[in-house]
Amino acid sequence: MRNVSASYDSKNLILKNVSMNVKRGTNYAIVGASGSGKSTLLKLMNGMMIPSSGVVLYNYQKPDLKNKEYKKSIAKIGYIPQTLGLVKNTSVLENVLIGALPRLSNFKSFFKMFPKEEIEKAHEVLDLVGLDTKSNRKVHMLSGGEKRRVAIARALMQKPDVLLADEIVSELDSVTAREVMDVIKDAQKKFKLTAIMIHHDMTLALEYANRVAVIQEGDKILEIGVDGDQIIDFQTGNLTQEEILEMYNEPEPNLGIVLKEMTEFESEHWGTAFWAMLETIEMAFIGTILGVVISLPISIFAARNISNKYVYGPLRALLAATRTFPSILWAILFVIVVGLGPFAGILAITLYTIGFISKLQYESIEAIDYDPVEATTAIGLSKIQLIRYVIIPESAPHLLSQILYMFDYNVRQTSILGIVGAGGIGFYIINYIKFFEYGKAAVFMLVVLVTVLAIDWASVKIRDRYIMKAQHGQQVKPMKN
Repeated sequence: MRNVSASYDSKNLILKNVSMNVKRGTNYAIVGASGSGKSTLLKLMNGMMIPSSGVVLYNYQKPDLKNKEYKKSIAKIGYIPQTLGLVKNTSVLENVLIGALPRLSNFKSFFKMFPKEEIEKAHEVLDLVGLDTKSNRKVHMLSGGEKRRVAIARALMQKPDVLLADEIVSELDSVTAREVMDVIKDAQKKFKLTAIMIHHDMTLALEYANRVAVIQEGDKILEIGVDGDQIIDFQTGNLTQEEILEMYNEPEPNLGIVLKEMTEFESEHWGTAFWAMLETIEMAFIGTILGVVISLPISIFAARNISNKYVYGPLRALLAATRTFPSILWAILFVIVVGLGPFAGILAITLYTIGFISKLQYESIEAIDYDPVEATTAIGLSKIQLIRYVIIPESAPHLLSQILYMFDYNVRQTSILGIVGAGGIGFYIINYIKFFEYGKAAVFMLVVLVTVLAIDWASVKIRDRYIMKAQHGQQVKPMKN
């Protein structure tokens, strides 16, 4: 579905430029308030409605019930309307067999001459949904949850590739709703179905779906990728905290509640937090190393005591421009250019490191003792030899300190780049906070704190052992009280 708009009266748009891409085998949930356009989306997907603009494609065909070619494949899309559409005065088995009718001739259909294999298939499907023992019972005698199971069985009897379900668990208690969702989950595994489901309950959608889209007044304002209980990606428009709270039907959190929930660590997330932090450190390390390697030759050309003003002037202006914008803004730019993921974060960290380290290093070069430069120049060294044997050794003691500081800084910066989808542990933190899962967010935040403290401790040790020793010729010992 790409840039789809729809209207019932050709004047007022129910949907506005909605785009969705549903992969085979996924459970795709659509959440929104009543009247937001959710049910219209399903009608567009099975051809009951034609979009006012944009394109809807199923297996490279445009869904349209008036198209004879498409009608031949319509049975491959199982559709469960919000009202279920069951024939209440016939039996459960007869309702389920309706799903097999597209495979029968009109003559056999009229006289209910169902082949033996179709009847066996119907019993198999009823057994899957837990209703085979009630196959002869009239539908009007069933409970609400059982009626929904019949509707699922009828859709499965079509042997579909896609299952469309419109608020199939609305008006059910939470236990029965999850039982019905478990039936669909089992059916997806058994028949390798793609399920597209309308929900009111965001929590239920996140629990069962691989992707969740939120519709508000005809616009898709949010889409979340879910893997188990982990949010793996996040796309959003202009979404306020109040609107998210309304989706959850929860009161706005206050500081006391937030702090209380953040102390309730969910220990099962430590492993995920560790690997996310490892990815963050890798991004910071690669970005820092790349930035330092690139910045070294740049800093030499930007030093006033080595280059002429026509070189160092424009170069310094360019470096100032890279430092003007924080790494998170560069991350937004690179996400647009190269897409979501750690690569965009690495590029942002690298660029900011180039601007920062280049400035520190060219200032170090300008501050070196001029006597060795004068002495070696008198020997007849070329500029390259001067740089290699004097400039670099004289400015090197400061470089390691700068690299350690930059790596420490980049780890903390990389921890928040996930806000814009540029990888790292911040991706988890921001999404858990947005969905008020403070206990989970606290686990990831604690891992960041411990990591930063560990890096700071290691930096002190390295400075004491190598930098101070190089500058003063001895190990620096901490003062005793």
